[in-house]
Amino acid sequence: MNRFVVWALKHQEIGPLVGLVALSIAFHLASGHLFFTSGQISAVAALSSSVGIVALGVTILMISGEFDLSVSATFALAPILMASLVNQAGWPPLAALLLAVSAASVIGLTNGLLTMLTGIPSFIATLGMLFAIKSVNRMLAGGAPVELLETEDRIIRWMGAELPYTPFTAPLIWMFGFGALLWFVLEHTSHGNATRAIGDQEGSIARAMGVPVMQTKLVNFVVCAVLAGLSGCLQLADFGYASVDSGRDRHWGHLLARRAGNRIGVTARGAAARHAEERFGSGRNTW
Repeated sequence: MNRFVVWALKHQEIGPLVGLVALSIAFHLASGHLFFTSGQISAVAALSSSVGIVALGVTILMISGEFDLSVSATFALAPILMASLVNQAGWPPLAALLLAVSAASVIGLTNGLLTMLTGIPSFIATLGMLFAIKSVNRMLAGGAPVELLETEDRIIRWMGAELPYTPFTAPLIWMFGFGALLWFVLEHTSHGNATRAIGDQEGSIARAMGVPVMQTKLVNFVVCAVLAGLSGCLQLADFGYASVDSGRDRHWGHLLARRAGNRIGVTARGAAARHAEERFGSGRNTW
């Protein structure tokens, strides 16, 4: 028992999991044993997977000391663009998806460049981008939901199909897949080490160690925007439509990731000086 307590204290990420289980049990009991039904679990999983994918991107960006308020608009832009290309221009779903995700990556790169080159705080830069993309969304969608007419394509099925013999759909698997990939990047790659280090004191320690702060943050801005856009496209494949309000609450997605980001990033922020040497070595040209 003591070993388990010590292990749990060392892995503080277990706390939210315990809270989730406790709340789920409480809701199940308070609802008269109706919470753990197939339909309810399916609905919660479908909504949570889209939020979760956005939160993953925001988390890795926050660990590097920045955040993106425009993810809600990017979440809506990508599926609107994808559905418009498929319905109106007759594009194959895969090509439309690639263009939509590319547009999201350009948004992320623009956010990063505005922040890094001009010195404008990411809060202000991405807030301006939020309003700009919202205007574009309304022009593209015309104020009405955009329905995806092509639903039998193999790409669409891979993105949003129901999983056999389960109440879940494909976006949930994508969420766990992206989560595992980002965990691997953070724990086992030089980019992950750099991401952890540059969150401390605006990257001054990491910069002194030769870590490419600007390049690392630009990559994380792009990753955050791409995951937001891809999450919107996955929801489009699952639900069959998108609208300008699809990501209305997603600009608060960074709040969902804040605690996780703080927990993961505290290793670098609180002990950057102690671990910099062992993580990055003494050379400046090892990146």
